[in-house]
Amino acid sequence: MAVTVGELARELHCTSNDVQRAARTLGIAAKTPSYKLKSDDLRRLREHILQARKPPDAAPLPSPPEPGADEHLLPERDVSVRDSVGEVNGQAAAHLFLHEDVLHWIAQDTTEPRLRRRANLVLRHLLAFGRTTIVKAVRGPGRGWRRTPLGGNQGQQFYLWWAPAGAPPVATLPLPADGVLVRAVRHHDETSDPLSPGGLPEHYIELHPKELANEPATYGLAFNSDQREIAGSTSAVRFIKGHPGSGKTTTLWLAASLIEGQRGLYLTCNARLVADAEQYFRALGPRSLSLSVLTFDRLIAGLLGEDEVPQRGDPAVDAFIRAVRADHWGMLGPWQGRLHELYDELHAHAVGRALPVAWRSLPPSDGPIVERDAYLALRHDVLGKPAARVAATIAEHLRDAGLIEHLFPGPARARRALARLGENPARAARHHADIDCLFIDEVQDLTTVELLVLVRLCRTVGQLQDRPPPTLLAAGDEGQTVQPSDFEWGHLADLTASELGRRKFFELPGNVRSPQNLARLVNASWDLYRQFAKAERPRGQASATIEEAALGRIIYTACRSPDELHDLIAAFDTLPNAALVYPGPRVPAELGLRPEASELVLTSRTAKGLDFQTVGVLGIGRRLHELAALAEGGDSGLAAVRGRMIADAVRVALSRATETLVLVDLLPEPAERYQAHLLCAPIDLMEMEPDELLALLRRDEAEAAELVLEFTNEVEALLGVHPARAYRRALQATKLLGDPISPSAVHDQALWTQAWTLRGIAALLLFRAEPEAEERWGNLVADAMTAFRQAGRTADADAALAIGSLSRPGLELSYVAVQAEKLVSLLPQLERRIDPLAREAIQRWCATQARDLAPEHPMSQMAVVNAVRSAAEHLGDRHPEMHAHREAIIQKMADAAIADHRDRDALALLQTLTERRHDLEGACHERRGDPAAAANSYEQAGDHTAMLRALRRLPDPGQALALAQRLGHDDVRALEWLVRFRELMSSFDPGLAARLTDEERRWVQTLCAETLRPRK
Repeated sequence: MAVTVGELARELHCTSNDVQRAARTLGIAAKTPSYKLKSDDLRRLREHILQARKPPDAAPLPSPPEPGADEHLLPERDVSVRDSVGEVNGQAAAHLFLHEDVLHWIAQDTTEPRLRRRANLVLRHLLAFGRTTIVKAVRGPGRGWRRTPLGGNQGQQFYLWWAPAGAPPVATLPLPADGVLVRAVRHHDETSDPLSPGGLPEHYIELHPKELANEPATYGLAFNSDQREIAGSTSAVRFIKGHPGSGKTTTLWLAASLIEGQRGLYLTCNARLVADAEQYFRALGPRSLSLSVLTFDRLIAGLLGEDEVPQRGDPAVDAFIRAVRADHWGMLGPWQGRLHELYDELHAHAVGRALPVAWRSLPPSDGPIVERDAYLALRHDVLGKPAARVAATIAEHLRDAGLIEHLFPGPARARRALARLGENPARAARHHADIDCLFIDEVQDLTTVELLVLVRLCRTVGQLQDRPPPTLLAAGDEGQTVQPSDFEWGHLADLTASELGRRKFFELPGNVRSPQNLARLVNASWDLYRQFAKAERPRGQASATIEEAALGRIIYTACRSPDELHDLIAAFDTLPNAALVYPGPRVPAELGLRPEASELVLTSRTAKGLDFQTVGVLGIGRRLHELAALAEGGDSGLAAVRGRMIADAVRVALSRATETLVLVDLLPEPAERYQAHLLCAPIDLMEMEPDELLALLRRDEAEAAELVLEFTNEVEALLGVHPARAYRRALQATKLLGDPISPSAVHDQALWTQAWTLRGIAALLLFRAEPEAEERWGNLVADAMTAFRQAGRTADADAALAIGSLSRPGLELSYVAVQAEKLVSLLPQLERRIDPLAREAIQRWCATQARDLAPEHPMSQMAVVNAVRSAAEHLGDRHPEMHAHREAIIQKMADAAIADHRDRDALALLQTLTERRHDLEGACHERRGDPAAAANSYEQAGDHTAMLRALRRLPDPGQALALAQRLGHDDVRALEWLVRFRELMSSFDPGLAARLTDEERRWVQTLCAETLRPRK
C-alpha cells in the first residue's frame, strides 16, 4: 500500500515539512502531506532522513519502532547536569506528559534552534500555569486539541499540540485532574489530519520542573545568549533596556532563578504580574530560592507599617481635577484645558523629585514637594516661565491644604517611606532585611523619589547585615512610560552611583514577540520622538531586531459616523482575544462615545502589559496629527513634554497586538488620515471600509468551543488587571458553553471547568473592587459560588462565601469569625488565583478587628480570637503583621472581660498572649481569690508592691516577711511580730486549751482583739 508524505512524517516522528524539504534535496516529488510516494522514493527518503539525524561521530540512531511494537525508544535523559542545579520548588500548576514524538522533534538536528527555544518556553508555561499565553483551537478531526504557535518561516507554521485532562482527545486516558498531554509538533496545514493521543504511559514521559530548571540540551535552550549573559553577570547593579517584546521580564525570571540559597525581592507593577511571577518561581525556581513578589505600592505600605494600599491612576487624577476646578480655576493660564498634563507634571517633578537629599541641581526638599525656587529653576526652561509658575503655585496650595498624599499617593508615600528608613531602618526594613537581590520590572513607571526608596532599601539592608548591599537588577523601556514619572536611565544611574556603586547597562536588541509587520511598525514609531529635541527623547536603540517569522497584518479603517464607530466597538466586544485601545491616559469626550461604549475601550495605561490577538488603536490619526502640530508649533517646552507623552502612549498601544492591528479613525481630516498612513509607510497596510472590517472580524464560522477557548485565554490575561472586563468576557464564555444536556453544547470537560472557574475568579475580583455595595455582594459573590460549583470546585465555592462574608457589613460577628476560621482552613485547597484573594480578605478582616472591634457577647469574642489565632498561625510567616493583629485583638478582648468582671475569661485570653501581661493576670487572680497565683504573676511582672499585697493574703506570713525585708518595707516589724505570733500559736498544746476556764478563754480573745484593734 502506498505511503503518503504525512504518514511517513508520523512514522519518522517529524513533520510533513521536514519530509518535503528532504524530498526537494533528493529531487523527489512530494507536493502535499497527502501525496502518495513511490516505493523507491519512500526508501530513499527514509534513509536520507534517518542519516541526517546522526550526530557526528555517534552511533546510528535506532529506526523508529514499527506500529504495534511493545517498546518505544526515547532519547536518553541526561540527569547529571540537572542534578547539579539542585532541587526546585516543583509546585507546578500541571503534571506535564510529553509524547515521544515531541522528544524526537526537539532532539533532531533539523529543528531550528529558534523553534526549540520557543518550545522550551512553552513547556515552562504549561508547567508553571497549566496553559500558554497564546492558545488556538483545532477544528474538524482534531477537535479538542489545543495549539500553541512556535513560529516558523513565512508565517507561524509550527504548532505544539496539547490537551488538558478532560479534553475530548484525552478523556479516556488515566490522567490526573491537573494533567496536560503534549502530543506533537505539527505544521499549520495538518489540522485536517486526525491525531491519536497514543497510550499513557507507554508513549509518554512525565516532565518534572527540575528538568527545565537550567539549560539542558535535551529540551533546548529557553533563553537567548543576551538573556543568559545578563542573568549570569556578576555586576552588582544591572540595568536591562529593551523594546516591547524583547524579553525583559523573562530575563529577570532567569536571573532570579539563578540565586540559589539566597533571598530575593521581586517588584512589579500590578497584581496579575505578581501572581504570574509567584507561580513561575513556585514551579521552576530552585528549592533553595526564597523570593518575595510584591507590587511597588505594597512594598511602600510594608515600609510604612501600613496595611492599606491607596489607589493610583484615574481615582487620584479625578480627585485632582475636582480640587483644581474648585479652588484654582481662574489661575490656570497655559494649563487651561490641560489638567491631565498638569497632573502628570506635578506628579513627576513637583512631588516625584522631592528628595530629602541634594540631587543633581536640586537642593534637599523639607516637605512633600520641591521648593518653589528649586522647581522653577528645574522646569521654567522646559515648560516656559508662565506654566512653571502656575504649576509651582498650585503645588504649594495643594500642600498647604494637606492634599498631596491623597492626590499623588505613589511619590508622596515613597517620601514618607524614605523618612522612615532614615529614622528607624531596622523596623522599616524588617521584612526585607536579609535579601540578597532586588529585581525591579517596569522600572520606567517609577518617579525619582520612588527609585531612591529602592536604592536606599538596598543600602540599608547592607548596613544592617554589615555586608555589601544586595544585587540590584532593573528592567524597563524609556519609551513605554505610562505613569507620569519622567523616567530616565541616567537618573537611576546617578542614584545608584552614589549609594550602591557602579552599574552596567545591557541591551536586549530583539523583538521576540511581535510578528514582522507589527514589529516594523513599532520600530517606525520611534521616529515620532525625532520631531522633538534630544532632551525630550527616550534613550536607547531606535529599533529592535525582528526575530519572529510570522508576518501579521495591519489594517486602516475610517468610520464615517459615530454609529459606525459604535458598531465597530460592539464587534470588538464580541470578538474574543481582542481589544480597542485609545493611545492616551483616558478616552476623550470629543470622540462622543456613549458611556457603555467608553467602558469597552482600554487606554494605554490600562492596556500596559497585556497582549491581544487583535487590537484596534482608536483615534490614531488624530493623535498623530496632534503630535505633528505640537512639533511644528514649538512655542514652548510644554509642547515637547506633551508630545513625548503622546508618543509613549502611541507606542504602547501599537505593541499590544500579536496578530492583527487595526488603526481606527472617526471622521478623519485629510491631514489626520495622512499621518496614520505616514506612520505605516514602510509596512504593507490594508485599507478597509468599516463594513468590510466588520465582516473580516466576524467569527460566524467559528465553533462554540473555539470561541470559548479564545475567551478564556483573554480572561486569563485580564484577571488582576481589569476585573470588570474579565468578568464580562467570562460571562460570554460560559454562555457559549450551552446546556450540558444539549447535543449542541460544548462537551469539552476541561474547557467547561476552565470557563466556569475563570468566571468565579473574575466575579470575586470584581467584588473586591467594590465590596461595600450590597448589590455587589448579592450578585457577584453568589455568582462566584455558583460558577465554582459548576466547575466542581466546592472548596472555592465555600471560600467565595467566606470572602464575601468578611467584607459584608451588618453580619453577626460570631458568624463572620467562623467564616474567617473556615477560610483559613480552606487555603491549602484553593485555586492558586483564589488563594491571594482569601489571604487578603483574612488580613483585612483581622486588621479591622484589631482596630475597630467592639467586644460583644463572650461567644463572639472567643470566635474572633480563635479565627485570628488560626490566621496568625497559618499566615504569620509571610505576613508578620498578623501576629500583631492577634495580640491586639486578644488584649482588647481581655480588657473587655476585665471591665465586665469576667476574670476567668480574661485570664484565658491573657495567657495566650505572646508578650504576657502578668500585671493584668495578677489582678485577675487576686480578684478570683487566688493570692498565690496572683503573687506569682506580680513577681513576673516585676510589681513587688502588688506581689507583697497578694502574699499578705496567704495564711503563711513568712513569704510576705521575706519580700518585705528585701524591699525595706515599712511593715517589716509588723510582719516579724506576726511571724513570732504564728510560731507561738503553733507551739501551743491544744490539750491545754481544755484546762482553761471560760473566763480565761474570753480574756485571751479580748487580748487578741485589743492587740489587733486599729490605732487612731
